[in-house]
Amino acid sequence: MIRSLLALALTLAFWGATQQAVAATVRTSVSVGYETGFFSKKPNDETYKKADPLMREAVWKKYLTRLSPEARELLLQKESEIMSKLSEVISSLNVTDTEIDEKSKTMYFEVEAVIDDNLLNVLLKGSATPSGQGSLTAFLVLPRLQAEAKSYDATVVKKATASTSMATEKIGAEDIQESDTGVTEREVEGEKVTMSTKAKTSGSTTRKAQKVKWKLGNARDVDAAVNRYLSNAGFEAVTYGDFAGECGAPGTEEVRADLLSSPAAELSDDIRRAAFKAAKGCEFKYFVMGTLDIDSIAKDPNSDNVLVRANVSIKVYDVSARFPKAVVSIGPVAYNGAGAQEDGATTDALLKSAKEATQNIVQQLRLKGLQ
Repeated sequence: MIRSLLALALTLAFWGATQQAVAATVRTSVSVGYETGFFSKKPNDETYKKADPLMREAVWKKYLTRLSPEARELLLQKESEIMSKLSEVISSLNVTDTEIDEKSKTMYFEVEAVIDDNLLNVLLKGSATPSGQGSLTAFLVLPRLQAEAKSYDATVVKKATASTSMATEKIGAEDIQESDTGVTEREVEGEKVTMSTKAKTSGSTTRKAQKVKWKLGNARDVDAAVNRYLSNAGFEAVTYGDFAGECGAPGTEEVRADLLSSPAAELSDDIRRAAFKAAKGCEFKYFVMGTLDIDSIAKDPNSDNVLVRANVSIKVYDVSARFPKAVVSIGPVAYNGAGAQEDGATTDALLKSAKEATQNIVQQLRLKGLQ
C-alpha cells in the first residue's frame, strides 16, 4: 500500500503539452534515512517530503555519467541554473520499487525518471530550434538481422626438424672387460661411439573470418523512431524513401540491398555518391546513414527471457559543401533488448538502439553548434 501511494505521489509531469520533448530515460537507486512516529516504526510523512529532491539529485548525477566529457562540462557550467529548475528538467519521476529496513531506519527507492533534453538545450543556448524548422536531414538507418552465419575451422600447419650428433671417446686398457668365456679382449685401446637425435616442431594456426549474411529487420518502426527524435530536436527529418522519390536518388530497394550485402555496414561508393549528390541538389544539409545490426540472440537462464543485442554504427554527413564530410560518428556501440519471445526482444533492442543513437547524434550536433 505504501509503495503504491508513494509511486502515485511522486509521478509528476511538468513539461507542457505544447511541445513534445526529446527525452532520456534514467534509472537509479536512492537510499534515505528516516525517523518514525510515536506509535509506529514506519517512516513518517517528513521522510517522503525529503525523498523527492534527493531522488531528483540522484537522477541528475546518473544522467551526467552517461554523457561525453564535452557534454558534461557544458552542463556543469550551467549546473546552478539547472538545479534550480530540476523539477522541470526531470519531466517525470516514478518510484518503481521501495524497501524499508527498520533496523537501520533506511528506505531504499528504485527510481525511473525522464530528462527533458529540449529544456536542457534551452538552458544551455537560450532557445531551441522549433520542431521541423531546422536543417533538412535525410536519413537511412537500416535494421539488419543475421540470416546466416558461417564459421570456418582453423587450419593448422606444423613443421618438424631433426638433428643428429656423434661423439667419439678414447678408452684405455683398464676399461676393457673380460667376457663370460674368460677370453680377454686383444685390443687394449679403442673408441666408444655414441649417437643422439633431437627433434623440434613448430607451427601456425590460420582462422578464416566468420561470414555473415543479413536480412532486413523492422525498418518501418526504426524509421518512425529516428524521424520522431530528429524532428523533436528541431531537424526537418525526411525518410530515405521520401527523399529518394523527390530528389532522384537511388531507390530504396537498391540501397537496402547494397547495405544488406556490405560487411562494413556502408553504402558502396557509387550509390553513396549518387545519394549525396541528390541530397545536395535538393538543398539538404545532413545525411544520416548507418545500420542497427542484431548480432546476438540468447536465452537468459535466470529469467527465461530472450536477450537480444543490437550493434549500432551510424554517421552523419554534411552534404551541403562540395565534398561531403562526416560531422558525427556513433559506434560501434551495443544496446540490449529483452522479451518473452524472440520477436519482442528484437523489437525492444531495435527501438532502444534507434532512440539512444538518435539522441546521441542530436547531442553531438548541438555540442558542435550544428542545427
